[in-house]
Amino acid sequence: MANRIEQKFSFHKSTDLIGTPAEVLTELDFATHANWNATDDVDDTGTNATHTHSAGVGTLTQELADFAAVMVGGARYIFSYTVSSFSGDVTCEITTGVANLAAPLTMVNGAQTTTFTSKAVPGDFVLDFVSSSGAVTLDDVSLKRVDQVGALVTIQQPASGAKQVNFVSARIFCEVATVVTLSIGGTAATALDESAAIRDLTQRSQAALAEAYGDSDVGAGSVVSIHDVAALGVLVLDLSGHVFDGGTGATNLTISTDDVTGFVRITIVWEEQ
Repeated sequence: MANRIEQKFSFHKSTDLIGTPAEVLTELDFATHANWNATDDVDDTGTNATHTHSAGVGTLTQELADFAAVMVGGARYIFSYTVSSFSGDVTCEITTGVANLAAPLTMVNGAQTTTFTSKAVPGDFVLDFVSSSGAVTLDDVSLKRVDQVGALVTIQQPASGAKQVNFVSARIFCEVATVVTLSIGGTAATALDESAAIRDLTQRSQAALAEAYGDSDVGAGSVVSIHDVAALGVLVLDLSGHVFDGGTGATNLTISTDDVTGFVRITIVWEEQ
C-alpha cells in the first residue's frame, strides 16, 4: 500500500508588545471639536457631546486621519467615558467602523468603560445614538489598547473539510522573561485570521486546510502545559502527541504568553494528511 503523502506547514507570528498603551483619540474633553463630526441629534459644541432626542438618531465621528495613534487590528481596546444628564431611552454603540462587533455603551450616569475587539482593518471611530425620548451627555472620552497584552497564536481546524493534523513542534522566543501556556479546545477563534501567512514547507503548492490566527479571540481551553522562559530565551516544544482528526471543525491548539513588554516570536509546525 502506498504511503499517504503528508504536507508540512508552518506559521510564525512576530509581535512587538507594548506596555503603556497610547491614546488613540484626540480632543478628549471637547474643549475643541475640530476633529469630531456630529450629525442629527448630536451636538459637540458645548465642551461635551450631547444627544437630545428630536429625529431619534445621531452620530459622533472621529475620522481615522485624526487619530493620535494607529489602531491595531484584532486587538482588545477599552473606551472610557463619563455619562451625565441621562434621561429617556437613549442608546449608543461603537459601530463596526473600528469594532469587530458593535459594542453598546453603558447609559448610566457616571464614569463608564466599554471593551471591544477591533476589526481587522480599523476605520473611523463612530458612536451611533438612537432614541425615542430623552437625552444624554458624554465627556472625557478615551480609547486605548488594553494595557500590556500577551502574544497568542491559534492553529484551528476549519468548520468542515478538514484533514488530519499532526503537530510537530513549536518554537517561542521572547525578548523579556515570560510564561508560555499551551492549551487546546478553546471556543473557536474568529479573528484575526492570518492563514494567508502559512508556509508550505514541502513545496507541493497545496494550501493548508488548517487555519492560523495571530492575536486571536480564541476562548479559554484546557491547559496542557506551562513553561517559564528567560529573557532572550528560546523554548522548543515537542507537539508530536497532538493530533486533530480530519473533519472535526473548530478544534484548536493555542500557544500564548503572559502580558509582556517586548518582542515575541511564535512558530508552530504541523503536517496534514
